[in-house]
Amino acid sequence: MSIIRRLSDLPTNHERAIGRDSADLFGWNAYVGSSIPAANIIETNDSFQIDLAAPGYRKMDFRIELHHNILKISSDKAETEPKQDVNYTKHEFNFGNWERVFTLPNTVLSDNIEAHYADGLLSLIIPKKEEAKVKPPKTIEIR
Repeated sequence: MSIIRRLSDLPTNHERAIGRDSADLFGWNAYVGSSIPAANIIETNDSFQIDLAAPGYRKMDFRIELHHNILKISSDKAETEPKQDVNYTKHEFNFGNWERVFTLPNTVLSDNIEAHYADGLLSLIIPKKEEAKVKPPKTIEIR
């Protein structure tokens, strides 16, 4: 699976503004509540890694579910009430409900997914099946 996207595959400004990405990279779609963590998807020969930038959360704030090949990562952490005695000069982030949805390819070992959260980064390691790994070239002897 290639991680290279053609320019025409990139999301439009409108799609970016509402949090949807039409690109089919890794078969993922995202939609938002009030804020959504940015994601990086890394492919190695052995696995995929999904990193979500989510500073200010705790491990217990995340919910990760897998149903068939649909991986959902979400959080219901929300600011309970606005701070009454604070006069913001600029207010660019908040904690709200959000959900990221990823469609996993059939070439992964979905029973062996690992998740880790440290220093504001939620990382999921999704190992590939042996047949999905790139094998080194084989030399064929001429007889």
